[in-house]
Amino acid sequence: MKIRDAFERVKKPALDAWGRIDSEALFKELNLDSFNYDYQDLNESDRLAGYRLTYWQCGDTEVGAVLYFLDNKPAAVVIKPYRKSDSVWHWVSREMRDKVRAFVEQFRNEEEVNVTLLDMDKEIEETYTIDYREQLHSDRTTALYKGNKVTLLIGKEHKHYYESDNDDSVVMIRKENEELMRVSMKEIEFPLELEDKC
Repeated sequence: MKIRDAFERVKKPALDAWGRIDSEALFKELNLDSFNYDYQDLNESDRLAGYRLTYWQCGDTEVGAVLYFLDNKPAAVVIKPYRKSDSVWHWVSREMRDKVRAFVEQFRNEEEVNVTLLDMDKEIEETYTIDYREQLHSDRTTALYKGNKVTLLIGKEHKHYYESDNDDSVVMIRKENEELMRVSMKEIEFPLELEDKC
C-alpha cells in the first residue's frame, strides 16, 4: 500500500473521540514559541486534525504514527516510536508545512504583553551586599566595612583562616591599619560597578 492510500483510507473518528493534535510537538516542529497561543481554540478547530494510523502504549503514553490533515488534505505523517522520543515529522510538501504554520499562527493571542517600565529617576543604593563568602567572585578583593575600604582575605592563600569552621556567612578582612577582623558577610558592602564621576 502507498502512503497516499493510507491517507485516503485512515479511520477518521469524530474529532472529540480522538482526532486532536499534539500541540507541543506541532509548535516544536514549526519552530514557534508556544507561549502566547490559544491552545483550546486550536485543538477545537476542525481544520487541522490528526488520526492515528498505528498506535501502542509505551509506559503511560500512547505512541505510533499519526496522519495529519489540513482542510481534509494530507499534511504530514508524524511518528513517535517511544514515550521519551521526539516526534518525527514527514511533510507532504514544504508548501503544506507553510500552510499549517500559517494556520497555527492565526491562534496567536495579540493581547498586549505585560512590560515592567523603569522609573529612571528612582533612587537606588550605591552599594549592595551578598550573604555568603562562596558567592564572592574571585577578582573581588576589596570592599567597604562601615564605610571604610578593606581587603577581603579570600582565595587559596587565605584558606587557613576558614579551616576551623565551615561558616560561609563570615569573612576575614584586613583594615587599612592592618588590623584583621572576622565579620559577617552582611556587614560588607560592595560598590556598584560605576565609572567615576568627571
